[in-house]
Amino acid sequence: MEISGKKYETTYFSRGYYLPPWAQATRTLTGLTPEKLNEMEHEATVADELNAGVYREKVKKLSEVIVTVEELFGHASNAYKYVKKLGVSAPPNYSRKVAEYRKSYEEEKEKVIIQASQKEDADAKIDLVIHAVQYLVTHERVLATDFTVENAVSKADDLAFVLEVERIKSEHKGEFIPFNGANCDGPCAGWDMIDRRCQCGNRRVGFVAGFDHSFLNPSVEAEAY
Repeated sequence: MEISGKKYETTYFSRGYYLPPWAQATRTLTGLTPEKLNEMEHEATVADELNAGVYREKVKKLSEVIVTVEELFGHASNAYKYVKKLGVSAPPNYSRKVAEYRKSYEEEKEKVIIQASQKEDADAKIDLVIHAVQYLVTHERVLATDFTVENAVSKADDLAFVLEVERIKSEHKGEFIPFNGANCDGPCAGWDMIDRRCQCGNRRVGFVAGFDHSFLNPSVEAEAY
C-alpha cells in the first residue's frame, strides 16, 4: 500500500499492523529536525488510523471464531474455553512514539543551548578577568603583590570606586551635592563630601557603589545611612 507516495508495509515483526516508513528502520535522534519530526508525525497518524481499522477487523474476526467454535463444540468444551481466552494484541501507538522522539529532541536541543550559554558565560568571565588585570596594571598595581588573577575583578571594582570618588570630589570641590535618602526637616544644601553629615546635620552621608558599578562602568552615589 502506498500513501502520499510512501510504502506502508505489514510484516510479522509488527504483528500484522502497518508500519510508517520511518519505523521500518532503527531510528535514533541523530539527524532529526523539526521538519523531519513533522513528517514522521504525519506518517504516524496515517499508520495509527490504518491500524485502528485493522484492530477492529481482527476483533470482529475473533468474535466470529468464538461464535463458530461455540456452535460446533458447545460453550462447555475445551476448544471454546481456549478461544474464549484469546485476545487481539493492540497496535503500536506510533503517534505517541513520535511525541517521545519530539520530547527527547527538545531536551537535547535545550542541553545544547545551555552548554553554549555556559561556554559564552565562561568566555565572558575570562575576558572580564583579562580586562581587570589590564586595568589594574595600567593604574600601577602589581600582579601577585597587589592582586591575583582570582580577585582581579573585585580589586579593579574597588579601585574604580576610589578613583570615581576622587573624580567627583575634584569636579565638585567646594560644592554641596545632593544625596539619596535626604529627608531633612528644614532647608538643607546637601552634602559637602567632607563632613560625615549633610549641611543641616540631620543625616549621615557617605559614598556608595551604584547598583551596576564596575571598573568598566564606574557608578558612585552619595547616600544617607
